[in-house]
Amino acid sequence: MYSQKRKHLNLKKDAQDYIKLNPQTKGYPESNKIVYELYWPKSQINARSDPKMMEPMKFFNNLWHTNNPDVEVSLNHNLSYADRFRIRNPGDDSFTLGPHADGGCIERWEDEEYRKCYEDVFNGDSENYDPYDVTHRTKANMNIYPVANACSVFRSFQELTNYYLLKPLFNVFDELDLQSSKFLGSKLGKNQEFNDKSHPDLNLSKLMTSIPKVEPGDAVFWHCDLIHAADLVHRGEVDSSVMYIPAVPLCDLNTKYLKLQREAFLKGLTGPDISGFPTSELKTII
Repeated sequence: MYSQKRKHLNLKKDAQDYIKLNPQTKGYPESNKIVYELYWPKSQINARSDPKMMEPMKFFNNLWHTNNPDVEVSLNHNLSYADRFRIRNPGDDSFTLGPHADGGCIERWEDEEYRKCYEDVFNGDSENYDPYDVTHRTKANMNIYPVANACSVFRSFQELTNYYLLKPLFNVFDELDLQSSKFLGSKLGKNQEFNDKSHPDLNLSKLMTSIPKVEPGDAVFWHCDLIHAADLVHRGEVDSSVMYIPAVPLCDLNTKYLKLQREAFLKGLTGPDISGFPTSELKTII
């Protein structure tokens, strides 16, 4: 019987062969490419559309819910979002990705619809906060300050805590301070970043923990507000290879993006979120 492990190892080999045929492929760090700016190779398209990938994404999307019948969302249908892939060799320490949360940064406080996602927390009723309420997520603007590589779609999986939402509203003495305009770890057009200096009570240098061991073909999903990071040094014995495949439920926000992404695909361009490398696959050998 053809094993799933072998199937996914072949997908990686196909991606590696694609890079060999196209040495002009963009990636970063530029001196030692780890994350490749490729979105449309057959291996990635096949991985995104694999029924064994679609099934768990449908399951995770259905952890979300809404009590508002007017919210236009189908949690049973998942859209395809073209993202990169990564091949990180043992011992690498050049790929630095510290603790952060995706989905914009200052937008969580600035955008009215996005802010409503956390309304219970801001109203002092955090015990009733539901991180899986999709009501306002489908129209939240997570990319007010668009730059290359910022994500503008609602990716349900990729908990927010009261602390990181309320931290900007208090001073160093834990006193309410609504006059300050400082939002530590928030840089326009970037993801929300965290460290022991900006958010000391999270104690991230000690409390961040690695995920369990994974095998070829395994998938790891996390809530779209979850703080996550990459190890400073890859201490494994083999390369760490990842295809980024987010769960993207069907809703108006995501459908609008999908239309733009389809047009980009037909032209051999990257999706609109990846404006930094618009022609990365325009002239490639398949």
